[in-house]
Amino acid sequence: MTSDLTPSAAANNINELRAKNPEPSHPDRDPTTQPASLIWPQKAETGAWWEEEDGQEYIQKHFSIKHIAKYFRTRSPVSAADIDGWRARELMAPLFMGDDEERQALIRDHLILPYLFGDFHPSHIQEYAGGLLLALEKPAKDGGGVRPIICDESWRRCFASLAANAVRVPIYGIFKSTYEKTLQTASLQDGASHCAKILSAMYDALNSDPSDPDVIIKFDVSNAFNTL
Repeated sequence: MTSDLTPSAAANNINELRAKNPEPSHPDRDPTTQPASLIWPQKAETGAWWEEEDGQEYIQKHFSIKHIAKYFRTRSPVSAADIDGWRARELMAPLFMGDDEERQALIRDHLILPYLFGDFHPSHIQEYAGGLLLALEKPAKDGGGVRPIICDESWRRCFASLAANAVRVPIYGIFKSTYEKTLQTASLQDGASHCAKILSAMYDALNSDPSDPDVIIKFDVSNAFNTL
């Protein structure tokens, strides 16, 4: 995906990247500026919930040391490293081998869970904590320009994967209860094969009336670029 792109430090990159993200047309609707709600609770409220029994149970269920150890143990081997050269299986998995539970708990509490709590030093922008922002030059044959990407540290990658797994089932449940024709397919399927399976399953029931067409919407709840 990025093997033919070259890191760029041109002075004008910031202006090009800002142009890709125009100012919001309705800034007054930004949920982060509104009073607390179920959709976007305030940090103090979420912090209190994590301390409660339900919050602690959720952490143990989805962000346990067992889950963290499995994540690093199942990364690509050294001969098939991620596209940016990340080799977590060799470097990180050994930290969760053996019975040193105290050390493993310290790693989880101080290096991984801060991404869940938003507990960062004020000098960090929460969305970018643990990541290095890069601008990559696109090939001239493809029209040129720059593409923003963030290269994340191992702890952020681990948290993002566990978080995606934690919310995938409840999100599917919401759509399943709202839209009767919701289908769930294996997470390893690519977009094309997923769409083909949906079309095959719904072919006889599809409405061909152009004035009242059926619409297929594909939601992919996954750890893309180490965020949700």
